[in-house]
Amino acid sequence: ALATLATDALKAVNDGAKIIILSDRPDFPTVTRDAGESIVRIPSLLAVAAINFWWQWVFTSAILIMTTVCINTIGDTLRDVMDPKSSNDK
Repeated sequence: ALATLATDALKAVNDGAKIIILSDRPDFPTVTRDAGESIVRIPSLLAVAAINFWWQWVFTSAILIMTTVCINTIGDTLRDVMDPKSSNDK
């Protein structure tokens, strides 16, 4: 039984190696050039999105800030209710 499992595992590894070796991959310089062009383009796209679509990040940020403050307030209140000694230490 162990020999069968080992044989099947080796077949799976061999099949995976064939896929990797026979796949049509671009050359490394092509990949790095394309990545470099994308990295240069990202800041300009972010600036355009921040200016043209300001309502998306302003309202999202406001909701996140309000949620954080509310959860913090609820946590502080629950701590004070559950452990009254902790509020006297302050």
